Amino acid sequence: MLKPFVHLAALLGIGWSTFQLYTAGTGFFPEMIQRPLHLVFALSLAFLIYPARRKAKKDDKPTFWGGVPWYDLVFSALAVSGGAHLVWHYERLATRISFVDLLEPMDIVVALMLMVLTLEACRRVVGWSLPIIAGVFLLYQFAGPWMPGLLRHGGILLSDLAEQQGLSVQGLFGIPTGVISNYVFYFILFASFMEVSGGGQLFIDLAFRFTGRRRGGPAKGAIVGSSLLGTISGSAVANVSGTGVFTIPLMTKAGYPAAFAGAVEAVASTGGQLMPPIMGSAAFIMAEMVGIPYLEIALYAAIPALAYYVALFFMVDLKAKQEGMVGLKTEELPQFENLKSRLVLLLPLLLAKSGVCCHPGGGSGQPVQPGHPFVAG
Repeated sequence: MLKPFVHLAALLGIGWSTFQLYTAGTGFFPEMIQRPLHLVFALSLAFLIYPARRKAKKDDKPTFWGGVPWYDLVFSALAVSGGAHLVWHYERLATRISFVDLLEPMDIVVALMLMVLTLEACRRVVGWSLPIIAGVFLLYQFAGPWMPGLLRHGGILLSDLAEQQGLSVQGLFGIPTGVISNYVFYFILFASFMEVSGGGQLFIDLAFRFTGRRRGGPAKGAIVGSSLLGTISGSAVANVSGTGVFTIPLMTKAGYPAAFAGAVEAVASTGGQLMPPIMGSAAFIMAEMVGIPYLEIALYAAIPALAYYVALFFMVDLKAKQEGMVGLKTEELPQFENLKSRLVLLLPLLLAKSGVCCHPGGGSGQPVQPGHPFVAG
């Protein structure tokens, strides 16, 4: 039986996806409602899924409620209460004159609390590097009067910092959060459905079926598989975790040095961020900042992405020729009958591409519909 916190995390994930799909279909809420709610869901899930310490010590005391420490539940509750405060007082916060009308004490507390919670969630997910960099720049805003030369500035009040970073669209709820909330989330959700349904594994099997018997087949299969998986993931990490566990052992078995096999997988997976239609988040931020439909950026990215993989394909072929390698045996390849029964899993990807291409503003020449996740503007 699932633990209570697993149920809670699942419910939060379902609620987050439902909220995002609802706003995509009916129109996004104002920025200072849509983005805080999006952040609140992310923070709440982060505290439930990622522990404060990666490795628990032997003398750790028993945790509260199904394995979740009590403080993580408190952090999740604080995130929810902070987002609720911003939504409840949206009209007052939206109609006041920024940096002129005084904030209520609770507004400042909520803004600072969300900043701290975001830094802590970031630390848990990606490590110390990014929170440290953000913390240095936050401290710089107060240390300006004591800085030398060109680095000197007049400093900032705590209330002004809270207003800029936590109560406006210039800090926590700036362009990156808006792009992720309005565009990136839907592609990630779609990619997750494809991966769970077996679409990602189908790409890998197809790649090995068509390249496995050729010279250096495992490496070529890794490249083709990573390029196909990149069309739905847009993430180097997802590509490595999805393909590396199969491709690296096969490459070493075929005769590639272990270091070379790992390098091929890393480079091939990195290209997944360049493969349309689902690329890295930077492409969505680019569409938002320059006002160009995302489809147009994806079309421009297709040429360098294909060139990237063609060049990598030739390099592993030359290496295989140099080492006198051969391909996999027929019995080691995925069976065609098994692949044929799973081709139906490609239909969602084809329909998604068709939806992007045919939707108004997605490259058809018709006016852009503001708020739709597949077009900029």
